[in-house]
Amino acid sequence: MTEVLERMRAAGLADVPVVAGGIIPPEDEKLLLAAGCARIYTPKDYDITTIMGDIVALVEAGSKAA
Repeated sequence: MTEVLERMRAAGLADVPVVAGGIIPPEDEKLLLAAGCARIYTPKDYDITTIMGDIVALVEAGSKAA
């Protein structure tokens, strides 16, 4: 994931939010957020309504910045 973020920055895509999910240990979650992931979702994040709301908020924030 960190390589994807690095390549996106190199390609001029640093403004595109990246969302990751899966079985991610808490220490790796912190590293991914520090590397530039906008959001991390793990099995404890099961409320799809909340997740979709977060993604809509990310898109809206990006639209306002553009």
